[in-house]
Amino acid sequence: MDKAIVLIGVLVATNIILVSCLIGKNMEIASLEADKSQLEQESLWEKGYDSKYGIKPGCDGKGNCK
Repeated sequence: MDKAIVLIGVLVATNIILVSCLIGKNMEIASLEADKSQLEQESLWEKGYDSKYGIKPGCDGKGNCK
């Protein structure tokens, strides 16, 4: 009986650790996706394109701005 209780405790602890790792990994992935999106927006901005309004005035959308 004591071995069963210890085994159940070990399984519960292992489960908690694995779930914590998965949650942390999902948060890391979400953070990386946000960083990627930000970098894409900055790249478009440097080329003269605004994702909200389209091509900025005086730019051709290829990086050539007056």
